[in-house]
Amino acid sequence: MSSLFRRGAVRGLGPLVVLVLAGGPAEAAQLSSRAVADAGPREWAITGGMVHRGDGTVIAEGTVVLRDGLIVSVDEGSAGPAGVFRLDASGKHVYPGFVTALGDLGLRGGSAAERPGRAARPGAGAPPTPSRGPEDRPGTFSWQLAADSLTLDDDRIAARRTAGFTSAVSVPSRGIVSGRAAFVNLGAGDPRDLVVGGDQAVMVRLETLGFRSFPGSAMGVIAYIRQLFLDAAHYDEVWRLYEEDPTGLARPRHDRALAPLVLAAAGEQPVLLPANLDKEIRRMVRLAAELGLRPILYGGHEAAPAAGFLADAGVPILVDLNWPQADPDADPEARVPLRELRLRDAAPAGPAALAAAGVQFGFYRGESGRSGGRGSGDDLAAVRTAVERGLDREAALTALTSAPAEIFGVADRVGTLAAGKIANLLITDGDIFDEGTRIEAVFVDGVIHYPDSAASETDDDAGAREAPGGNR
Repeated sequence: MSSLFRRGAVRGLGPLVVLVLAGGPAEAAQLSSRAVADAGPREWAITGGMVHRGDGTVIAEGTVVLRDGLIVSVDEGSAGPAGVFRLDASGKHVYPGFVTALGDLGLRGGSAAERPGRAARPGAGAPPTPSRGPEDRPGTFSWQLAADSLTLDDDRIAARRTAGFTSAVSVPSRGIVSGRAAFVNLGAGDPRDLVVGGDQAVMVRLETLGFRSFPGSAMGVIAYIRQLFLDAAHYDEVWRLYEEDPTGLARPRHDRALAPLVLAAAGEQPVLLPANLDKEIRRMVRLAAELGLRPILYGGHEAAPAAGFLADAGVPILVDLNWPQADPDADPEARVPLRELRLRDAAPAGPAALAAAGVQFGFYRGESGRSGGRGSGDDLAAVRTAVERGLDREAALTALTSAPAEIFGVADRVGTLAAGKIANLLITDGDIFDEGTRIEAVFVDGVIHYPDSAASETDDDAGAREAPGGNR
């Protein structure tokens, strides 16, 4: 039996009062969410907590009402409606669910056809052959949609949820153009029900490993990216002319690598571009401007000196929470380049510089790379480090919630606590940016999860429990 339904207190959230479940109003049908069709209580009133709405406003003592996976209301006062499961959050804090703004959560490992090298062809199973040039589309898998490959057989999902993350931007992670990103909720059930936005951005990586020839260098990859998007724009023009008047024209050949890039080449879909250092940030912004792309940069460890440049360009950036640090296995007597020492010191101060310049940014955690992975449990610790280095707490909350939702075009669904939005939120025993604060409950699509429990309650389990004074 979950301790949430023990006699006495609700896991530190105050006494739980379970009232008779009354039928909801007629408009409830319009608020239904398939993701919660068969999972747990469908109506909640979270009462008495300090509600951080995520839009810069805070309600000192508020009530958040959830129904069928969506937020019905966010009001002042501690009195919720009758006939719902009530959760007393007095003395607690209520926040919008956090978003990890880039990664490959919920995606299976790549197949042989996805490995860097020449684009996959029917029956391809042999090692990559040398690329003859851009026309071979090396390392390009633009047709792959993360939303089509989601699986819940990924232990990292529960780990991120335990840390307060209710959504993620997920994208395949192999090749130069690895596919198209999905914005997904980190809940349970059928993966198809967890997709919030299925085709939100094209992922570009400076992948140079595994190539036996072109484009096996950073310069080669950048040249290939430039040619690829020029080809996509030309492909779009050829098809447009043909469809306007096909009479007497040879039918263009379908290209599965270029067709999914047409919107991105026209500046109508964002393109994720890697940019960790100051020079990389400036290079990618200029490349995007040259090609007419709408960039979202990611990396950002040397973002501080480029903050004004990014603000002037109006380009958002995703900041990797894997702050550069010393290799624990390195020779302690070895000399470390001054540039590396400066980067270690400056990276956690970058978000404060971005916020001061008015740059829109979100947070994510790279699984590996320059500074190594430290595990999902350190995300908030890394954000707190940024707060200690000058980042305003409200700006930090924005970077974890509404900013990534806006960057990826789903701010009308998630990112803040507002009526009509998806019921993604968390409850803590203190300010989330204070050391030692515990996350006590997480709601994803209106379904409650407990950070210290391997599984969440469902209707069969939670609805069958009684709290003191509860009626069935």
